[in-house]
Amino acid sequence: MPLQEQTSLWSDTTIKMLDEYSGTLQTGSVLRETELTSNVLLLAYGGEGELAMNGEVCHIGAFFAGHVVKGTSLTLTARSDDIYYIVIMYKASSMEGASLVLPSYRKHPLRTSFVQNSVTQAEWIENAEKIVAKWRRGEGMERFHANALLQGMIYELIMDYERGQGGEASDMVDVVASYIASHYRQNLELKELAALAGCSLRQLQRRFKQEKQLGLTEYVIQLRMESASRMLRHTDAPIGEIADRMGYRDMYYFSRAFKKYYGVPPLRYRLDAASKTDIDYAHSLQRNRTASSYESAQGSVICHMRGEYYVIGSPKRIAVLDVQYADHLLALGLSPAGSVGLGNAVLHFPQTIRAGLQNTELLGTYEYPDLLAVERLSPDLIICTEVHESHYEQLSRIAPVLMFKRNENWQTILTLFGELTGKREEAKRIIADYHRRTTLLSEELAPVLQARAWH
Repeated sequence: MPLQEQTSLWSDTTIKMLDEYSGTLQTGSVLRETELTSNVLLLAYGGEGELAMNGEVCHIGAFFAGHVVKGTSLTLTARSDDIYYIVIMYKASSMEGASLVLPSYRKHPLRTSFVQNSVTQAEWIENAEKIVAKWRRGEGMERFHANALLQGMIYELIMDYERGQGGEASDMVDVVASYIASHYRQNLELKELAALAGCSLRQLQRRFKQEKQLGLTEYVIQLRMESASRMLRHTDAPIGEIADRMGYRDMYYFSRAFKKYYGVPPLRYRLDAASKTDIDYAHSLQRNRTASSYESAQGSVICHMRGEYYVIGSPKRIAVLDVQYADHLLALGLSPAGSVGLGNAVLHFPQTIRAGLQNTELLGTYEYPDLLAVERLSPDLIICTEVHESHYEQLSRIAPVLMFKRNENWQTILTLFGELTGKREEAKRIIADYHRRTTLLSEELAPVLQARAWH
C-alpha cells in the first residue's frame, strides 16, 4: 500500500469504545472468551501464566498488555499469584462511518493479535482504569474523553509492538516457537526446525536464544514440564500416562527430568500441590476482599461489594436476582426459594435449569426484579449484583443482602456459596473436577489443533 494511502487511512480512522469489564483472576483460575465480537485490549498485572489465543499459547509475565482481534477465542490462566485484569472492547471505523478497510500488507496491527510482555509502565493500568471510570459514568463528554484516551493507548501499544518487531529474525523465531508449542509432545529434530526457519541450525540456535533466553532443547523441556505439572495438579492421570503424553516413552526418565526441573519427583509434586491449594486459596481470599471470605472468632465471614456478612447458620430461603446464582445453588444440590427469570410478557426459567426450580418463585427479571414479589417471599438472604445497586436499600429492609460483581469468577462465587450453605466440600469437588476435565480436554485437543495449524 502506498505511503499516501496508509497516511490517509490512519488519519480517517476513529476508535470507538463498546464495553469493558475488569476483575481478579485467582491463582489456578481461568478467564475464557469465545469468538470475540469486537477487538479487545487486555491489560493485566500480578502473576504469571498463559494467554491462549485460538489455541496458540503465549507465556505471559507479571505485567502485560494484549491486543486481540475480533473473532478470536482467548483463555487467560493464572499460574503464579492472582492476576488483576481490565478488558476494553472497541471497534475501528472510518470517520465517514463506513467499516474500516484495512491495508493488505502483512501483520497490520489492527487486525493482528499480539502480546507485549515487556510492558512495565504502571501508568498503562492507571490510564485504563481512568478510561473505565469515565466510560461507566455514561455521560456525553466523559465517554468522548474515554474514547480519546483509548485511541492514545492503542497508539502507544501499536508503536511498542512495531518497535519490537525484528524483521526476518523475529519472524523466524516466532515460526519455530509456534511450531514447538504445537509439537513439543513429539520427538523434534533440531535440523528439521532449522529447515522450517530457512536457516542453518547454528543461526537458529543463536537467534532463538537471544529472543527467548532459552535454547531450543530447554524451550521444549519447559513446555513439557509445565504441561506435565498442570496434569499433576488438576488430574488423577497415572504418572506413566502423563509421561507418555509429554513424549517420554520411559516413565523413569521422565521422573528424573521432572525432578531436575522442579526439584521433586512427580508424585511428591502432586501431593504437595494438593495440600498447597487450600493454603494458597486462603491467602488469596485475604488479599481480595471484594468477593472472598475469612474466618473470624464468630465464624466464617463473606466479603462482598457492600460490606461483610457473618455466617451464623446456613440460610434456608435464598432469593437470587441473577440466574447464574440459581445455577450455582443447583450445582451444590440446593434450590433458591426465589429467582429472577427470562422473558417479557411471559416469564420463565432457562430450560437448562428449569427442572431444578420446580418450587422456586419467579421474581421478575435480572434487569427488572419484582421487589414486591421478593418481599412476599420473605427470604432470609438476598443475593444480587452491582446492577441492583439502586435497589440495595429497599432490599436490605427485607433481608440481608450480598452484592457481587456480575462478572466475578464463577469458581470464587461457587466457593463462597459452599461456605455460606455448608457445602464447602461439594464446591471444592466441582471445581477440582472442572480443572481435571479442562486439563484432559486441552491435552486431547492439542494434536487436532496442531494438525489444523500446520496443514
